[in-house]
Amino acid sequence: MSGCYSTGWTNEWDGVQNYRVRDGYAMVGVHSVHDNTRQDRRFEYRICKIN
Repeated sequence: MSGCYSTGWTNEWDGVQNYRVRDGYAMVGVHSVHDNTRQDRRFEYRICKIN
């Protein structure tokens, strides 16, 4: 795998989470944070090109 990058946050608080990886790429990591007041999470992903 090569050309890896982080997506940054892919959803807003209390928003819809709908993320699709482009053809030829794979999701290799995930990071999220939780907000106790909102009882919600935000997500970001690590994406790499499949060689």
